[in-house]
Amino acid sequence: MRVRLGWTFALIVLSGMMLFTHSTTSYIDSNGILHEPFFFFVPLTYSVLGSLVLFWGLHGMIAYVQRHRTA
Repeated sequence: MRVRLGWTFALIVLSGMMLFTHSTTSYIDSNGILHEPFFFFVPLTYSVLGSLVLFWGLHGMIAYVQRHRTA
């Protein structure tokens, strides 16, 4: 199985950028209220990436089984 290091590295960098942006833009105002401007962006992005990874993995497993089936 071939590992795509370029895509893996890109996803790690993207994850770091998202978490850094989320952590640096979140703040507590003078009333003690936490403001998170990108609160929905980060989980939504991870949900989409997770779905793509699951689909990609399932597709790869099906292709592998079909290629190596002995019947």
